[in-house]
Amino acid sequence: MVRHQNLLVIIAILWLAAIILAVKLQIHQVNINKNLTQHIAVNANGGCITVAYGTHLYSQANLLDLWLPGEAGSTIHGVPYPVVIFIHGGAWAAGNKSMVQCSGIFTNNGYALASINYRLTSEAPYPAQIEDCKTAVSWLRGHAKIFKLDGNRIGVWGFSAGGHLAALLGTTCDTNAHAWESPSEISSGVQAVCDWSGPTDLKTIAAQAGSHYVLAKAVDALLGGTPEEKPALASEASPVNYVHKGCPPFLIVHGDKDTVVPLEQSKELAQDLKSAKSNCTLEIIPGANHDFGTEERVNRVVKFFDLVLKKHG
Repeated sequence: MVRHQNLLVIIAILWLAAIILAVKLQIHQVNINKNLTQHIAVNANGGCITVAYGTHLYSQANLLDLWLPGEAGSTIHGVPYPVVIFIHGGAWAAGNKSMVQCSGIFTNNGYALASINYRLTSEAPYPAQIEDCKTAVSWLRGHAKIFKLDGNRIGVWGFSAGGHLAALLGTTCDTNAHAWESPSEISSGVQAVCDWSGPTDLKTIAAQAGSHYVLAKAVDALLGGTPEEKPALASEASPVNYVHKGCPPFLIVHGDKDTVVPLEQSKELAQDLKSAKSNCTLEIIPGANHDFGTEERVNRVVKFFDLVLKKHG
């Protein structure tokens, strides 16, 4: 009888402990959602949600806009959305998340689209920019369930300086070959990269551009000095130096008349990726200068992400 009573007491204690734990977990989840809602604003005009993904909110640096598919874009009920993150250009010194193009093309094809701000060089030099990008990826993956995102299917698309940052994200996926990382323990790895006209090697770009080198001041501002003055930092900030066999698939697009970023930059990255036996497609647009964005080419970006992010979706 005594043993039976003791057993009942133990069961009661364990049951009570389980109830207390469940309540604590519920309270914790409520607090998470409460904290999250404090950093969300719905943009009725743009149809997007604006979220603070990090702590650097001076000049709105750590804000992102998030578009989610409507019923037309959600073709498979209950399956979380693959994500494409857009990183704007502007020589690391200008631009913002509003520069994203054709968001509806992505949402109509079942993608969640996030366009991010990041710290510009007027606020902080490198590596602030790539740290913010990695933080944004980790934040989206960490909040995937709230927005019905698929944290295992995240692609990144960047133009010009944003292409440089997208390429850095792709070549440093879950490696320890660099000194910077997002503050979260959640992975900042991406599964696909589209780089439009991004600088890829800050130590060779001047020679490749020759007399047409217009990014000198921008690169110097990014590094806090010239590549000659800061060779180690120039190497650290160059995606080509992190290429390895495990890189995610890349689509690199560049105009052959680009007078801002030399075409040779994209050729250099593509060759390194192919030499490392990583999946890479280089598309050179005849007659195109630096800015070649059209609805047709955005559709090409979507098709690339379809091949990679929807392959197992």
